Amino acid sequence: MADKIRIADHVVFATPVYYSDLSESLRAFLDRLRRTCTHKDGKAGIESKPAIGVCVAGGGGGGAPACCASLDKVLSICGFDVVDMLPVRRQNLDAKLAVLEQTGARLAK
Repeated sequence: MADKIRIADHVVFATPVYYSDLSESLRAFLDRLRRTCTHKDGKAGIESKPAIGVCVAGGGGGGAPACCASLDKVLSICGFDVVDMLPVRRQNLDAKLAVLEQTGARLAK
């Protein structure tokens, strides 16, 4: 999967929020990616690559900001250029979709 990230122009990491943190599957993937990126050769093609994080929380949505902080930390350690980190909850979904469309359009240019 790291090879697919290396050939991409930018990367979006999206996850549901579980107890104010990343989903187990994304956490496992990022743990492996982080180990790869601890070596100079592992960071090749990943370092400075634009990335966006989206953390979607259910319920009251209070866990989304903490999840975003966790995701931002891991992506920064890996060397990504974190362009935006969006905490999303059902109460702000429409507004965040508009932000995602603007960010996507900007990255596509």
